[in-house]
Amino acid sequence: MRWVGRGVRSFGHRWISLVVGSLVSLALWGILSSPEFEVSIVEIRRITPPTLAGDYSLVRIQSFTGLVGQSIFLLDPHQVTGEIARLPAVADARLFLVLPGQAIVEMAERQPEARWIADGNVFLISREGEILGSDDAPKLSVTIVDHTGIPFRYGDRVDPSAVQMAFMLHDLLALAGINVKSFRYSAKEGLSVVSEDGWIAIYGNASRIVEKTQELLTVLSVAQERQLVLSEIDLQPSKSPTFKL
Repeated sequence: MRWVGRGVRSFGHRWISLVVGSLVSLALWGILSSPEFEVSIVEIRRITPPTLAGDYSLVRIQSFTGLVGQSIFLLDPHQVTGEIARLPAVADARLFLVLPGQAIVEMAERQPEARWIADGNVFLISREGEILGSDDAPKLSVTIVDHTGIPFRYGDRVDPSAVQMAFMLHDLLALAGINVKSFRYSAKEGLSVVSEDGWIAIYGNASRIVEKTQELLTVLSVAQERQLVLSEIDLQPSKSPTFKL
């Protein structure tokens, strides 16, 4: 009889545990599926100066399908943050979830540092070559005109080595007192300097960039002494540069 009594009590305890567990599961499911806890507000907090390029990412984040309409309890902040950080204009991002249905995104934007002009379109690019927008920014000091004929759009990436080389040349030539109007980029010639004085210096790639600059200064000095008006200087030959009047 004792064994039967213990069995009945054990069965009763298990039944109660089962009922309690079921009620807890139902309550949890009710909370997880409740519209009250679905994300309805996405707030963007910029932790870097706002940029024109960043507006593209701002719109995409605010309408981000991984946030709006989803249960706040089922979202993975690390996964969503990673997806946001992959947007071209975003350098870093963090997601904070606030009950009952608010998502706060702290966003550090990549800053446009140069223009890339291709097929008549002006693109804002980062120093790493990401296209961040398609508008103009007058304060940018480096402009690269693309002659390759390759079409670009927001989110694409241009040749990062050409962009970084353009910045190096801009600084080197500024130290020498040469004002650069723009840079020219083509598949055949690589990167060339277009000066405000009207001459073009073909550098090609970044190899021997300091030596090429010294050779350029020598050619310009000789041309000034002889009162020659140069149109093009090719710095690619390893022995000595060539030039056209």
